Amino acid sequence: MKRIGLILVLVMISSVIYAQFSAGIRGGGGLATLHTKGSETKFFRATPGWQAGIFAAQGISRTFQLQASLDLTSKGYRDFVRYGKIKFNDYYRVNYLELTPQFFITPRAGKGKILAGVGLSVGYGLGGRWKQKSFMDSIPSTHGKLIFCKCPEGCRQRY
Repeated sequence: MKRIGLILVLVMISSVIYAQFSAGIRGGGGLATLHTKGSETKFFRATPGWQAGIFAAQGISRTFQLQASLDLTSKGYRDFVRYGKIKFNDYYRVNYLELTPQFFITPRAGKGKILAGVGLSVGYGLGGRWKQKSFMDSIPSTHGKLIFCKCPEGCRQRY
């Protein structure tokens, strides 16, 4: 029984030695677009977006690490819609909170390290904006806010 206790203490001490904690802020940009099946629009174009948030990482051993981040993310797309002679440009921008827990492995490779990870992403829509630009004088251009709300049937609207 004493040997099992000693082994457990040694394992816990070794994990404490390698357990390094780090936290910080992060930010960046990127391009986002939309892919759909059966849509009338086939000309989706990428739009620039941004991401800012906080992260925390906990080392488990020399080569394993857990990391979680909470980010405010903005993504969108634009498309070109044509109905006969009527032409529109539609712009959509969606803002949401994104929680991303991840598991990383960081083996040594020469003088550096290789970083490989797996995780998931959970988002909560905060809203956004849309704009429709018309290329005809008889049809005005419009704009508005994207609102995530419950439908009368109880489903969530997705934009």
